[in-house]
Amino acid sequence: MKVAVYYSNDDIRIEERPKPRIADEEILVKMKASGICGTDVMQWYRIKKAPRVLGHEMAGEIVELGTDISRSSHQFTNSPIQVG
Repeated sequence: MKVAVYYSNDDIRIEERPKPRIADEEILVKMKASGICGTDVMQWYRIKKAPRVLGHEMAGEIVELGTDISRSSHQFTNSPIQVG
């Protein structure tokens, strides 16, 4: 999968990473969008944790369910929903 990796404010690279393996109680979400927080661009704050994939407040599509997750125990939708 492709990820944007933060090295510094002047160095953000698109890199290939392996698809995450999920645990039995997790879901895998194919990301469609992700927010960047103000602290994500404060180089003095982030540089000590680089390289790092930034972003939160995500939107995406559930593409895989862990074995402990069932469609009957959670609410899923076939059409996009807006949150917030």
